Amino acid sequence: MAEGIRSSVTGGSDGSETIQPEQGSAAATAVLPDHEERLPAEFIPTEVNLATSGYYDADWLRRFPGRERRNKRGEVTSRVPTRKTVDFGHGRLVHFLGSAEYGWPNAGDRDYEVALSALIQEQLERVEETLPEGTRAIFYLVPQPFGFTTAELLRKCDRQDNARERRAVREWIKRNHATVIEGSFKVAGPSGVSSRILAGTEPFITRFFCRGDDMGEGTLADKNLLWFAPWLLDNFKYGYVKSLDLRLHQALRAPIAKLLYPLLDRGWFASNGHPYQKRYSQLAALLSLKCWRFLADIKDQIDPALQELQGQRFLEQWEYRKASDGADFVIRFFPGPKWHEDQAARARRGELAATIEQGSRALPVAAAPLTPELEYLVTLLEDAAGRKDADGHSRAFYEQCVRKLSRTAIFKARAQVMAEVREGRIQKSPAHLLAHLLSEALDALEKPSPPATPAGSPSAKQGAAVQPAATSAGVPRGDQPARQATPPDQSSRPLRPEASAVRVDTGPAPIADLLQDAFRQFADPSLSLQPVNRPGASGGGGNPVPPASPA
Repeated sequence: MAEGIRSSVTGGSDGSETIQPEQGSAAATAVLPDHEERLPAEFIPTEVNLATSGYYDADWLRRFPGRERRNKRGEVTSRVPTRKTVDFGHGRLVHFLGSAEYGWPNAGDRDYEVALSALIQEQLERVEETLPEGTRAIFYLVPQPFGFTTAELLRKCDRQDNARERRAVREWIKRNHATVIEGSFKVAGPSGVSSRILAGTEPFITRFFCRGDDMGEGTLADKNLLWFAPWLLDNFKYGYVKSLDLRLHQALRAPIAKLLYPLLDRGWFASNGHPYQKRYSQLAALLSLKCWRFLADIKDQIDPALQELQGQRFLEQWEYRKASDGADFVIRFFPGPKWHEDQAARARRGELAATIEQGSRALPVAAAPLTPELEYLVTLLEDAAGRKDADGHSRAFYEQCVRKLSRTAIFKARAQVMAEVREGRIQKSPAHLLAHLLSEALDALEKPSPPATPAGSPSAKQGAAVQPAATSAGVPRGDQPARQATPPDQSSRPLRPEASAVRVDTGPAPIADLLQDAFRQFADPSLSLQPVNRPGASGGGGNPVPPASPA
């Protein structure tokens, strides 16, 4: 079996052919240098059965069913099987019947199928249907027939557009139409995923027209047209697909690595990120590899592909051990950083897609940078919550609060938390209490304002009586507009004066006036403000500023 990169068409003693695809760039090493910038993942949906059921041979060498295999002396040693059977256990069998004319699908055909999935993603049709229970759901359908040009497919494959590759694409279409499948495949439906016995023998592509073929009545196909099997259409419709990184698949060169990529990804996902193990004999059956007996031969066969996956940071490490029966080996695979990063990226994409479909809130828009004043307010909130609780999520919430709430509401919430901390009455944490108070203030903003009260009514007179009390806290009427009485459901608990002076870190000079103004708006007349000056701030040299006297 060939692991290297071949650049030409060669013939074997059994009549087989080796065709190495010409990539857009020369054969590159699998290990990326540390200084090289890695491109972000480009996820595409791929059909699960074709990638993980043994449909492809892990080789660049094309095997043709029924052809004889000969040794160096020209003696017939065996014949290429015309039928492949994969046993998944629990009575679930899948059979593949190959074509003697076009051969078995191999790793090169997997490249075309992945590129086809990328084109399918671009042409999915969004429809809304009513489920049997009466709920409405959104699905994405693959158009039938599915049309594409050969140039588009080769571009997604990152291959050169030449006569040889165009001929290979035509043969790939015919090969997938001639290779039939029978047995039990995983098929999705409205109620979930289940094993379904395929009706008869169904190929992956049930019908096709290549560009230039006669479609009848003198009409020629202007592009390649494909009709897919019903089980594949259902899997795309109901979401039984696996997102794979197109760039990572293109970067892999070893055929075993290309086919191990979806197998390991699915295995780690099923094990919730824990190491995934597989018997070597089962892995060899899935990849159509020769099953070796000795560990040294197994390592020579598998390790080059695993080293390539490790170089791409997809695989952390692997280990071999004897099976419990002693007649086989078990390979244990450990996920690498790349796999964990892809899982996090898929989760973010899923949340964003759910937000778009539900339409419950607008798409996130990059907010403008905070001004120095708002940045200082965020710092004050983080200090009140405690640095250990000021994680990224909390900071985003604090930034939202300082953008929406008034400065008075910010300082009142902060002062209340600090007072509760001094009294030792915090039940959970300062961050929890601060988030509760700020959330109440945000909810108050969203509530509709109460209707205007007619002049002369008792409530209007009560509101007028409140105004002098609002200006008796040391803020002259000329300094700010008169404030309305705060509704009872929007008020916070009053500050509890615990000392005759409150020390406030005024920060930079422009913030000092802000804090002085905010303090006068809600301070108790019995309290006085004693700023703590910093070198270079207003007041100079750290000399104390006389405390502000209440009006």
